Amino acid sequence: MSLVACMKGYVQRIVAGAGPGIKALLLDSETSTIVSLALPMSALRSLEVFLVSRIDARGEPLLEAKALVFIRPTASSVQALCKELRDPRFSKYYIYISNVLDPKDFQSIAAADVAHSVVELKEVFADVYALDPHFFVLNIPRCLQPEWDTPALVRATQGLRSFLLAFDKHPVIRYSARSALCETLAHRVVSVVQQDVPSDRPTLLILDRRMDLLTPILHQYTYQAMVHDLIGIANNIVDLSSAKDADEDMRQAVLSAAQDDFFARNMYTVFSETLLAMDELRTQSKQVRADEKDLAKQARSFSDIKRFFDNYANYKDITKKFELHTRLTQEILHLERQAKLMAVITDLETVLLTDNDGSRVVKKLTAAISAGMHPDEALRIGMQALVRAGPRSGQRDAIVAAMTAVCGPTASKIASGLTSLMASPAATSPAELFKRVLTGLYKSDKELEIAYTQHTPLLATLLHDAVQGRLSQAEYPFVEAAGSFRPARELYIFIVGGATFEEAKTVAFFNDAHAAQGWTAFLGGTSLTGFKDLVSELS
Repeated sequence: MSLVACMKGYVQRIVAGAGPGIKALLLDSETSTIVSLALPMSALRSLEVFLVSRIDARGEPLLEAKALVFIRPTASSVQALCKELRDPRFSKYYIYISNVLDPKDFQSIAAADVAHSVVELKEVFADVYALDPHFFVLNIPRCLQPEWDTPALVRATQGLRSFLLAFDKHPVIRYSARSALCETLAHRVVSVVQQDVPSDRPTLLILDRRMDLLTPILHQYTYQAMVHDLIGIANNIVDLSSAKDADEDMRQAVLSAAQDDFFARNMYTVFSETLLAMDELRTQSKQVRADEKDLAKQARSFSDIKRFFDNYANYKDITKKFELHTRLTQEILHLERQAKLMAVITDLETVLLTDNDGSRVVKKLTAAISAGMHPDEALRIGMQALVRAGPRSGQRDAIVAAMTAVCGPTASKIASGLTSLMASPAATSPAELFKRVLTGLYKSDKELEIAYTQHTPLLATLLHDAVQGRLSQAEYPFVEAAGSFRPARELYIFIVGGATFEEAKTVAFFNDAHAAQGWTAFLGGTSLTGFKDLVSELS
């Protein structure tokens, strides 16, 4: 099962449902992103979609075209659809709602169809942002609050329901007992998911981000995670607008494993290995460029010209990939040098992981911050020191003072917010969290292994316990009495407060390692999170 393939299939069926002929695809602000993650624009054009527009953007009438409407069941989107139907611009409307539609909204749409132009109205379950085949988010910000914000809870419930219905799954639902947020969401999902189901059932495990506050603030050293950590990724779009000498056509670049085979092969490799793979891509690009020139020079017949154009698409594809990944790797190296990542920061992170004396570790990190470093790194190292020390440590004031001296008064606010998260009942104690980190460093002929390349998120332990049937029912209770059922070898993990690319990698590796035993895991989160995302929420 692949989430990206599932979402792609839904979009293709939406487009195919109207039959042959020119079509316009009308989307809202959220479904436009859902579609772009599933299919590139070129694929839509090949399906006779000549116009992609927002449902709330009025344009000229195009009565010769059919309108494919794909929206979320929100009040604003339904209202925009009703406005469109009262004054239709297209000959026919095929309407698809990304989740369950409220009966009142159905009646409103029917009443607005004054021209009887609606041919079809269907619910499809494509209501998540599929970043990778096994990883989705819902783009709900700021969920690390004492209680759910009502719109956020509704969206989280709808998103999980859509995910489950997309695969026609009816899981047993478990949650972190220490988190009121998880308990509330678990009960809401149970109330909207059918329970009268066969005995083989997967497990949906709802977790709280506060269980592992270490993973989002660590430097990551795999390619995808480094791009997100240092540059930034949102909905598989990399923002290079602030990069030095960024080309106009590369300020916003798509970075998707589904659309880029080089990235698919290297997204989880350590960055140094990605640079080696870039050498191979460079050689391939040069060879393709040389072949393209030779074909152009030697073209004499119609078949030669046809062969040239057949190869041209491949040439452009490889060239485009090479240019994109060259730009990304150069920017990562630039930012790495600017932050003294390899020269200073990794040594401090190694101390954080390898020294069992927590008090001594915090003193070393605090002294390093006071000695001077890039403000972003001072903030990160300070946050790591706070997590290592714990919410009630006597060293907290010294850490915050060092952070504030380098980063300004905002650091104090961020430190206060982080301390509150660590003091929550849902948080894991520093002693328990750090003992799960693998710290066996070793020297090789080529390099000293970076400690954080061996960091294992807490999620890895939970996956292992689930496979072994050792998830504690006291820590992760069932929402309802489980009754008689056979657990299917499928795990759905959802993290309130956001999931990281490092955790997505953990799930991908789990799937590879357990494929022979028939296990499959998916990871979801209220959002994609990382160091900058957490800092934004805390500030």
